[in-house]
Amino acid sequence: MMVYYGCTHCRGRQQTVMAARGVVLVLLVLFWPCAPSWAEDPPTGSPASLSPPAQRISPQETPPASAPHSASSRSHVDVLREAARLHPNDAGAHYQLALGLLTPPSGDAAQPALAPDPSASLLEPIQALRTTSRLKPEWIEPRLFLGETLFRAGDIDGALSEYTRVVHLRRQEPRAHLGLAKGLIAKQDWPAAQVALKDALREDPTLVEARYLLGAVLYSQGRLRASIDAYRKTLWLKPEFTDAHHRLGLLLKLVNREREAIKEFRLAAQGGVPEARYFLGQAYRTGRGVAPDLVQAIHWWIRATELGHGQALAALKQLRRVARANNSPKTSKQAADLLKAFSDYRSSLWQDFPELSPGPEEASVGLTLLNLGRDSEALPVLIREAWALSESAQARLEGVYEQGTPGGMPAFDQRILRYLEQCATEDLPASRVTLARIYFRGLGVPKDDGKVKALLKSLPKAERAGLWESLSSEKPLR
Repeated sequence: MMVYYGCTHCRGRQQTVMAARGVVLVLLVLFWPCAPSWAEDPPTGSPASLSPPAQRISPQETPPASAPHSASSRSHVDVLREAARLHPNDAGAHYQLALGLLTPPSGDAAQPALAPDPSASLLEPIQALRTTSRLKPEWIEPRLFLGETLFRAGDIDGALSEYTRVVHLRRQEPRAHLGLAKGLIAKQDWPAAQVALKDALREDPTLVEARYLLGAVLYSQGRLRASIDAYRKTLWLKPEFTDAHHRLGLLLKLVNREREAIKEFRLAAQGGVPEARYFLGQAYRTGRGVAPDLVQAIHWWIRATELGHGQALAALKQLRRVARANNSPKTSKQAADLLKAFSDYRSSLWQDFPELSPGPEEASVGLTLLNLGRDSEALPVLIREAWALSESAQARLEGVYEQGTPGGMPAFDQRILRYLEQCATEDLPASRVTLARIYFRGLGVPKDDGKVKALLKSLPKAERAGLWESLSSEKPLR
């Protein structure tokens, strides 16, 4: 077992590829609490959870002092502060204060978990945890919490120091080794981080975060096959871990195991990973690892675009551009194929609503839902249909944006505005005029004549002047 007194990150120059891998991994660790898969379901016992409840304290350890009951006008945290002030030598009182500062009662809406400046909001709990550890140096839980809080505040060396102390106090504590590994990863000390992760897994082989980070550390050292194995073991422990599926898919793609990669990308895409949706669409577009299927490519690129993936948006726009082109026999054939694919995609949307009866060939699922008063379901479908070149969906979206719906959906929905903004970058006059009208009249946005002029700049001068006059004389719809 290795006990860490510091890091040895100055190991000489690394190649550009390794450095790039390192940057990605450091960002992964530093922003781990923001990862969707962990934000909702952190691994049990992992220090990734920065808000341990009070009952986490072991019954063998001295429990925190109970906070006195407060008047209804005093906040929960004020009560804990008062308890720590009245009992300055009570380690439990200071620990409860730290917990209260970072994990306020769910019913206390006036006391946010973090202030607008996260580093400032961590100063008081860090001080409370330091006081706790000074008063009761052998108490493990506050030291673990202090290490994680220091890490979150950006004090990597301080976090490493606390985790090292925990290892000295309790060598069998897997969370301490995991915390050390995260700090060493932030220092880009891959070999030491690997040792720390293996120590954590030796003490607790079910520690999902350690398995996941081990895969990333091995990848950063260029050990692709070992990294693949680590991610597979991660998924054996947590099959629904979508980010692990995505990273495993990327590695399998790197070693040319395309069919296996597709399976992982599909699971990650279904779990909401935007990059996986993009790669899956790319695979269907190019036929790598799967039979070519334009409808599936359109489907996954639209779903990735919904999550803000820029490359998927660019790929989708390229398909739309080709579908509208017919200035040569070759482009006419490509356009016809893509127009059919977009039409088939729109038809496939009926499958998501088996209770509805498909209408005529050009019937809109979104409009059908809207007519049934199912507004919340209709809007995402209308946007998907509009991306797939449905003129009726496009027109209805513009009307819903300005007027809302009879069912109660308010006007100026930001999802529609985002779609219209994205369409306006395609240099299509109709899309630009629609958005120009919104900014000219200040429909859900501040009036912006400068943006209106920029949007209409590509039009002929006479047409620009006519549109400006038309917009000026237009009566409000509401």
